[in-house]
Amino acid sequence: VGAWARFLDEFAERLRVEGYAPRVVGLYPVQAGRFEAWLHRRGRTSPATVTPEDCLTFQRALYYYRTRRNGALAVTSQVSFLTAVRAFTRFLKRAGYALVDPGLAIESPRTPRHLPRDIMNEDEIAALLLVPDTRTLRGYRDRTMLEVLYGTGLRIGELLGLDVVDANVTDGWLHIRDAKWGADRVVPIGRTACEYVGGY
Repeated sequence: VGAWARFLDEFAERLRVEGYAPRVVGLYPVQAGRFEAWLHRRGRTSPATVTPEDCLTFQRALYYYRTRRNGALAVTSQVSFLTAVRAFTRFLKRAGYALVDPGLAIESPRTPRHLPRDIMNEDEIAALLLVPDTRTLRGYRDRTMLEVLYGTGLRIGELLGLDVVDANVTDGWLHIRDAKWGADRVVPIGRTACEYVGGY
């Protein structure tokens, strides 16, 4: 509304310049615009008047918001909104429109962790392991990769980053380099996977 529209346009432009994904460039200004409309109803006419308490009150409003079907707003939706709001208030501070960043008061709610729903059973895993034709080099490689994944629980990126020197089939372990968070780690590897790795 009014001057706020200019701030939102500049925010979208800043996201584009900083190389954010098109989805983010399209979504964040919309979510920030809803935050701005909420602020406007509370009499906040400029970024300089927004307080950390406003941001915390908005977070509570999201928590208690009810959809048309009287359902709560999903935690992931709350997190998405709050991430956009924090990005917007950070922009306002960096651009000189606010003396402080009130969004720093926001702490995103914890998103619930769920176990995967589609977990293969033992028979399905056994059938998958038999798919590669181990009479060919490519098939043997694929079977080796499947055995390593099954036997260690590695992430795909970690598996693809393995080198021959990272495997110790004698003692039964793999050295994972640049794992998640950039830390190296060593994981045990089972006998069958060791046999395939050694054969490969």
